[in-house]
Amino acid sequence: MRYTKKQRQDLQRQPGGAQCGRCGRRLTQGASCWYINGVLLCRACLLDYAMGFFAPHREEAAP
Repeated sequence: MRYTKKQRQDLQRQPGGAQCGRCGRRLTQGASCWYINGVLLCRACLLDYAMGFFAPHREEAAP
């Protein structure tokens, strides 16, 4: 019986896929992403987007 070593697929090298609408980063299969107001966002851009979106509601806490 011969043993054949199976090569694992590198998900980052797979062609195609979606990309973040803010930074342009390609989203690999299985990566977390959010579709908000027609924009697909990666995990890294979600916080920046949320901070900008909620900026009009920002207040300073009183001591």
